[in-house]
Amino acid sequence: MIEFSPIWSIIVNAGTWLFVHIGISYGCAKLPIRFFMRNGSVYKERGWEQSGRLYDKLRIKKWKDRLPEAGALFKGGKAKRSLGDMDRNLLLFLYETRRAEFAHLLCIPPSFLFFLWNPAFIGMMMVVYALIANVPFIMVQRYNRIRLHRIIGDSATSSEKQVTPLIRVDE
Repeated sequence: MIEFSPIWSIIVNAGTWLFVHIGISYGCAKLPIRFFMRNGSVYKERGWEQSGRLYDKLRIKKWKDRLPEAGALFKGGKAKRSLGDMDRNLLLFLYETRRAEFAHLLCIPPSFLFFLWNPAFIGMMMVVYALIANVPFIMVQRYNRIRLHRIIGDSATSSEKQVTPLIRVDE
């Protein structure tokens, strides 16, 4: 374990988190939309989500808009609130929920790096922070995706096939 003074420990921890969040967000924002067009196993609705009822029980609809949105933080990113209601934009929103979930999932594993220079207790606090800072966003993306699938169609695949040719894969 690398040892730092308390002040340096705070600076290193905060700086590392800043680098992790900005780096992963920037990297994911730069990935082409085609990377998120496939409904991979990570993004599929799970039985434990109970067709979205779990998220209704958690009252996500009431608090999701209070979370900060970084979709348009980087050039080429999309602010979800600016999307209209056309099929193309709904499909883009669906893909952007996958991008956001992917970014937040990637922000959790780096929390284990903090054990390299922190005592175990602080390392555990960093893991808890990673979960608290990312799981609500992941839940919102999954909630939104379930709702979008209902709007677009249960499987969304037929709509995707019709609308996807209208979406440039380098967007």
